[in-house]
Amino acid sequence: MPAGLLSVGHPPLIFSGAADYVSKKFGGFIHFGINTFTGNGYSAYDPTTSPNVFNPTSLNVGQWISTYKTAKMKYAILTIKHAMGFLPYPSSNTTFGIASSTWYAANGSPDIVAEFVNWCRALGIIPGFYISTADLNFEHNISGGTFTQAAYRAYNQAIIIELLTKYGPIGVFWFDTNNWGFGTPSYTGSAGYGTYGPWSSAGDMRAFVQSIQPTCLCIVDDHTHSYASQDVAEFEIFSVVTEGAYATSSDAIQSGNSQYAEEFLAIAAKNQGGVSGCGPCFHDANYTVISASSILTEISRVNACNGTLSLNAPPNQTGQIDSSITSVLATVGASLP
Repeated sequence: MPAGLLSVGHPPLIFSGAADYVSKKFGGFIHFGINTFTGNGYSAYDPTTSPNVFNPTSLNVGQWISTYKTAKMKYAILTIKHAMGFLPYPSSNTTFGIASSTWYAANGSPDIVAEFVNWCRALGIIPGFYISTADLNFEHNISGGTFTQAAYRAYNQAIIIELLTKYGPIGVFWFDTNNWGFGTPSYTGSAGYGTYGPWSSAGDMRAFVQSIQPTCLCIVDDHTHSYASQDVAEFEIFSVVTEGAYATSSDAIQSGNSQYAEEFLAIAAKNQGGVSGCGPCFHDANYTVISASSILTEISRVNACNGTLSLNAPPNQTGQIDSSITSVLATVGASLP
């Protein structure tokens, strides 16, 4: 990172509304955290994992955003809190995060979220945040396995307040409603509360986010494929689909869609690598990167369906994006206006 980048500051970048978000046509998603080191499979979701497992040897957030810029992506969404609950910034709400790792002290106490938003603003990319409503750290470490829905909601709210008051204006806040059983110890709490976990509805999430930042868009991946009570309808290609045949998935945006919509797609082939569960969202050494032509075709198809494509292209355990991904994204960017 250039010296002084974080101290100089850059103008905030946001969306003017849902139509503006969709008009960007192509953006990125970044999964990077303790699961980068433990794995994507549900058995890897263990909140008793030591924060010292998080140990990138050559972290370079600027390389992530430069890669996205080369690909002509217009926005980037960083996974702040996945279902394990590990945080990539120093938080006053939990010790389960990078600040408790030996890596953090040994590398000058970096704040990955601060680096992310500043690199985005420096390169003209609109930053967004993702959190999972499920949080194994809260369920097992903070609460000791005994908690109320109100306490669970309050913890989610505390994280959101921290993020939306500490890092300046954010373009979009993306909620993942992971509410099925997984993990070791078994994740059960939020599943008992229904689709939205500790929240009452998608509208409840949006209202809270926009009470802090009124211009921040809200997307809730609740698998309803509707933007009722949120700003943009979410379509996450979650099932195993043959590369290039994404329209065959019931989770894909379809022709005739009139909603403002986003489709999430992983750059790793989801039916490869022996990964079970929602992967490979985090880096997996065994994945196969889909081709530039498949990505370009899907961008065009999604755009024609009133949507924008959000492509997940994650860093590896060194803290950088693989050359196999950067080369594909460079080809994609060279083919886009």
